[in-house]
Amino acid sequence: VALGKSHRYYVDFKIVYQDGSVVFEEIKPRALFIYYNNLYKLAVLRKYCKVNNVGCRILTSLEACKELTSQTA
Repeated sequence: VALGKSHRYYVDFKIVYQDGSVVFEEIKPRALFIYYNNLYKLAVLRKYCKVNNVGCRILTSLEACKELTSQTA
């Protein structure tokens, strides 16, 4: 997916597991999911991950906090 311009984009987290598999995680507040530029970035991320056989997880900040607290409890 491209609009004719090249941009750099850095995911929030790149997780590399012991088996060598990679997952990119992106965390955004739910309120920001309504903006086109954020939806576009996430669509490009999903496409990149699919083409490059990389896992992709997109979480709201609330989901990420719940997951973190459940792992530390």
